[in-house]
Amino acid sequence: MAKEGQQRHFNYEVLGPEMLFPIPGNETLFDSTRLFNPAEVRKLSREKDGDYLKFRLIRREILNILQVDNLADVPAIFNNEKKKAVIRHRLLEMYRRLYGLTEQSDRDIWRMIVAALKLADGVIDIFENPEVGILKQYRTSMEMTNEVRAIEDPVDLLLLMFSPKATAVAQYEARRKLVLADTAFHAQLFLEEAVKPMDSFLRTTQRLMFGGVIGATKHLEILSAHSPTDYSAQEVNILQTGEKVGISPYNRYTNFVMREWDYGSGKRLAAVESRTKDPRSLILKMLRKETKDPYQTDDYLGAKLVFLSKADIFRFLDTFSQKAAQDGILLDFMEVADSIENGMDFRALNNGASPSLEVVKAHVRVNGQMAELQMYTIRTFLDSRYHDDFGHETAYSFKRLFESGVVELLYPESIYGINFSNGEVLQAIRQQRRSATREEALISLPKERRLSVEMTP
Repeated sequence: MAKEGQQRHFNYEVLGPEMLFPIPGNETLFDSTRLFNPAEVRKLSREKDGDYLKFRLIRREILNILQVDNLADVPAIFNNEKKKAVIRHRLLEMYRRLYGLTEQSDRDIWRMIVAALKLADGVIDIFENPEVGILKQYRTSMEMTNEVRAIEDPVDLLLLMFSPKATAVAQYEARRKLVLADTAFHAQLFLEEAVKPMDSFLRTTQRLMFGGVIGATKHLEILSAHSPTDYSAQEVNILQTGEKVGISPYNRYTNFVMREWDYGSGKRLAAVESRTKDPRSLILKMLRKETKDPYQTDDYLGAKLVFLSKADIFRFLDTFSQKAAQDGILLDFMEVADSIENGMDFRALNNGASPSLEVVKAHVRVNGQMAELQMYTIRTFLDSRYHDDFGHETAYSFKRLFESGVVELLYPESIYGINFSNGEVLQAIRQQRRSATREEALISLPKERRLSVEMTP
């Protein structure tokens, strides 16, 4: 169920903490003779002691931005490009003030606004994409609009919110896009700053551990076996050159792009990817945490590494620490947590699966810059991706979004007619996603690796 704080965020806040738009129906917004009365405020705010004064000020702010005497005058603006240009300039100045963009030109700020609106569309695409969207199986049951997706002008969205010709769904989706764009604006500014230390951290790691080599040095082709009950990764096998294998829904083929690093007199392998958070994921996490401060997400910077064995994880950390000291880099491991439950079993082939996420996490400060390393064996990495209970393709994609109330927040029952806090709905979506994950396994193996006679499910 969506939390009260989340509802208030969507009911009131758009375009920054100093600029608020409400959710009330048109019959109240278009009333030209009076402001909100206390009874209406309590009903609209869903609070016992609704903030009457706040609603009055919200309505006044809207009138000031649109430069009308009452909201009944809004329709006259739709085809008045001169009036819209004045409103657009006021919005630009508001963005400039709210976000401290004193050095940016109007054109630059406008580009940032358009980028934020497109990012808002990207967030919605996570749910509505007809191929991979979380809610794709409910698309035919929900009245969604395509027109809002095409709008890249906040003025048009603002006017659509109060258009007597727009459906309640279109009015809501215009407001939702503005809210998400506001959150996206915060995320964009934050990520622009986060990219710099992320780049510095990766460059340091690349130089010290991988000799400055850019790109892959070796490919490992893996066939993993997964549990029929929870799809946990139970064992992994490195395929040999020319080896052909069969595949079932409980096998998966994965091509790991590895890099070499020196340990003693030999070479070890690791796959590396940065963990600068996807802007869309960052926005969703901000909504889950009910914050517009991206720093509250606390895990935006780091790297994910995959090794052949658990022993290589510790070898890597030892080597990284040693080479950093030799290079005069101040490296401090603040916290290390190990949940890979195979003791000192360092085999590349690991049997059995943990009931919880298996990973070694290390919070490290490099020359004062904090980052998080997530380190896996091949098996635990595949487990983290596909395990029904916590894999990226299931829980990380949607389970927490439902349980935190974000889905209900973005798709309220009053607008779309579906109660997304209903456990049966969540279970139906999870089952569909699980089936899709298993079906994908059957096409993951390249043709040149396939046996002439395939295994059956």
